[in-house]
Order: sequence, then structure tokens, then C-alpha cells
Amino acid sequence: MYTSAKQQKNMKTNEHCTNSQESNAQYSTYSRLQSCKLSSLILDKIHSIDIIDQLIRNGAVSPKDWIWQRQLRFYNNHNQNSMYNYTTKIKNDNNNSMKTFICMADAEFLYTFEYQGNSPRLVHTPLTDKCYLTLTQAMRMGLGGNPYGPAGTGKTESVKALGSMMGRQVLVFNCDEGIDLRSMTRIFVGIVKCGAWGCFDEFNRLEESVLSAISMQIQIIQDALKCGTPQINLLGRTTNVDPNSGLFITLNPIAKGYGGRQKLPDNLKQLFRPVSMTKPDIDLIAEMILFSEGFSNAQILSRKLVSVFSLAK
Repeated sequence: MYTSAKQQKNMKTNEHCTNSQESNAQYSTYSRLQSCKLSSLILDKIHSIDIIDQLIRNGAVSPKDWIWQRQLRFYNNHNQNSMYNYTTKIKNDNNNSMKTFICMADAEFLYTFEYQGNSPRLVHTPLTDKCYLTLTQAMRMGLGGNPYGPAGTGKTESVKALGSMMGRQVLVFNCDEGIDLRSMTRIFVGIVKCGAWGCFDEFNRLEESVLSAISMQIQIIQDALKCGTPQINLLGRTTNVDPNSGLFITLNPIAKGYGGRQKLPDNLKQLFRPVSMTKPDIDLIAEMILFSEGFSNAQILSRKLVSVFSLAK
């Protein structure tokens, strides 16, 4: 078919525009990924500087000093005969010498290299440090973690951030009155099989009868994790247990404005170690986010932004 010179010129122009748009889209995607990566690195460096400042101010001179022990630390080829208890559960692993471990106080965990993408990093604050310490101690004792507090205090995000730093897959489930015992048990089976963390958001929205019934299922899982039992029986079937599994719940207060919340039975409360998530330091969080995004006067801008949003409520 004959094509005129004008049509050929238009076709070349359209092809050039298409290639240009594809190139711009690729550059935009690359730029966003690079921006997210750099922002995360800056937040990590700020946190590292803060840790070094704490060590200097407290005169820490030994790795056994509490100010250093309370930090989340990463080790490669960790000594198998350490005082920590996690390595004893995997002492029969022949490749143990090539593994990476995460330590916090006297708790030790295996890093599992579960990569879920380059997601934005959570800003480290004294509140998140307290939450991490409580959750790691709960896991060391074979228990679950229970961050509780008002909405918007970072309960679920703190669990997800800790799981990301440990290389875990974190699965978040929003609980409501429609979830029954069988559904919860099937979720538990999937979690312990794949070695993921299950975070049950607004756990106290489940029916009271369901809460009472699943306490036995949770106790079976936690006993297996604590004792290193390789298999458990759930739903009448034998299920393999991955020692890297974990169960966490978040609770909103039973008060006005939070309808449909149930009080947890005492036997269920004992299976989760609570950590109070109070109001976060908004000024610090805003300053760190602005600084990581490249604002040189982040401290002044953060105060103004927080004031504006506070007045707009």
C-alpha cells in the first residue's frame, strides 16, 4: 500500500513520541525507586547516629553494656555457643555457620531473607524501640506480641517494620464479627507452615465465643515454637511448624468511639505480651521524614506543618 511522505513523517513522529513516553515512564519509575531507597538509607543513618550518640552519652565501653544490648543488632556467622536460646533450636543445621542472626537484649532470631519490595521505612522513635524490645522478648519466651492503644499510634506498622527488618513475611488480617473458629484455624495453619508472621488487627472485634475457642489453638502453636516441636495437630491434621513463625494482635481500647470491641478472656491475655502504644512524637517523625526527603530546614518546616495540621483538626 502506498504511503505518502506526509503519512510517513506522522508515523515517525508518533513512534518518537511513544518511545519518549516509554522512556519518561521508565525514568519516572526508576526515579521513584531511587528516591525511596535513598530516603530509607537516610533514615537508617539518622538512627545509627542516634545510637552512637546514646553510647557516647552513657559511656558504653563494652558490648555487654545495656545501652548496646537493647539495640537491634545483626550478626553474621554468630557463635553457636552464645548465651542466646534461638541457636540451640537450630543446632542440628549443618549450614548454621553461614547464617545471619538478629539480636536484641538476650533474644536471638534467624534472619530469613524474605524480601517484599522497597517499601517506605518507618521512622525510628523511642516508642518504636520500646515496642521492638517488648515484641522480641515476647518471642524469646514463646509468646505473642500485643501492641494496644488508640488508632494511628503505629501498632500494626511497628509489627510490619520489625518483621521486615528480620526478613519475615508479615500477613495482616483485619478481624471482624464474621470470622469464625474454622477460618481462624486455617489461617494459623498457613502461618506456621510458611514461617510467616500473622498480625491480627483489631483482634478484640472477634466474637467472644471465637476468642475463647481459639485460645487453645494459639497455645498449641506457641508451645511448639517455644519447645522446638516440629509438628502440631490443628483441624485434625498434622501440620509442620516453621520455627520462624509468629503471632501478633493489636487492640483498640474498649471505650466510646470504638464500638464492637470485646474484652479478651484471661487465658488468652496470658498468651500475648502487651506493649502500650501511646501518642507518637509527631514533631520528630515529621522532621525525620522531611530531612530524608531532602529538606535542609526540616526542623522549622516540621513544626509549622504539625501546627497547621493540629489547627485544622
